Amino acid sequence: MRARLAARLAAGAAAAALAGACAHAPPRDPATGVTAVTLNLWHDQHDWPARRAVIVDTLRALAPDVVLLQEVLEKPGLPNQAADLAERLGLRVVFASVDPPGAAKRYGNAILTPHPIASSREVRLAPFDDHRVALHARLVVRGRLLDAVVTHLHHTAEGGAIRAAQVRDLLAFVDATRGPGALILGGDFNAAPDEPELAPLRARFMDAFAAARGAAVAAGATTLNPAKGHAARRIDHLFAPPGTLRAEACEVILDAPAPDGTWASDHFGLWARFVWPWPRGVPAPPEPGGDPLRPRPARPGAAYRPSIATPAPRQPSPSISGSPANTEQRPAGGAGSAARNSPHVER
Repeated sequence: MRARLAARLAAGAAAAALAGACAHAPPRDPATGVTAVTLNLWHDQHDWPARRAVIVDTLRALAPDVVLLQEVLEKPGLPNQAADLAERLGLRVVFASVDPPGAAKRYGNAILTPHPIASSREVRLAPFDDHRVALHARLVVRGRLLDAVVTHLHHTAEGGAIRAAQVRDLLAFVDATRGPGALILGGDFNAAPDEPELAPLRARFMDAFAAARGAAVAAGATTLNPAKGHAARRIDHLFAPPGTLRAEACEVILDAPAPDGTWASDHFGLWARFVWPWPRGVPAPPEPGGDPLRPRPARPGAAYRPSIATPAPRQPSPSISGSPANTEQRPAGGAGSAARNSPHVER
């Protein structure tokens, strides 16, 4: 117990140092920008309680405006991981899964934020046996609209064509849900930014890491954890359309173990600070039951149900009630059975 407490305190100190290190650009008034994190949680692998402590300490120190999570799991004996993190951090949360509410297990993506969530939508990505989903949430960030979208694409090495189709569906979903404000799109794309399947994204979006750090640094970066058996590749990304937000700083985070040797995940996280390119005052829709310019205090772990229909073949609720999904490998002959750079079972 004492060793775990000492490790926890050391991890907290390291997270605070990390928060200070995530500042290649000068400090700014929060009203001039927005910060985002994307992280693949690695579901419940390898001592989730210990990993959760590292993640919580880091997110608390960084205090991002939006957190995009992938491989979020809920099952008997394991509360929804995103809701658990949200409760510990005092954040709002929306969760999307292809598994229906009430299923014994549910698996998917989530968005966490301290800000009001005006609406949320989700869509399944084809092929439907690949168990992939994209989630959109419209946030009111200090009086400005921000659309946040998280996804997790197909993972096999030979699955470029599947990912290309999922990117097409993802972009159609982005177009259908986008409002008048800025947009951040992020997640685990299971592809490096220069791979062919991401070409439509490159044509329309700024890669925050490359924009903030330069091509040379971006070429040598990885978001896969070599300590967990992965080849070094940058497959987790944060994107924004040019002209809506400017990437001022971007860092790989959670890329070192805690003092007790605990790694946060088999992926590293990505943190970015974006700057608004226009003056304050873009109209924002009211949060249900409130004034958008006077956000209500965050309700820890609160889930918002979608206020508009989801353009999908089926419409699983983003409510976190019920239980998240199965992360077992799909049977051979489905949307690909070989794991992509991953010694663990991934879905």
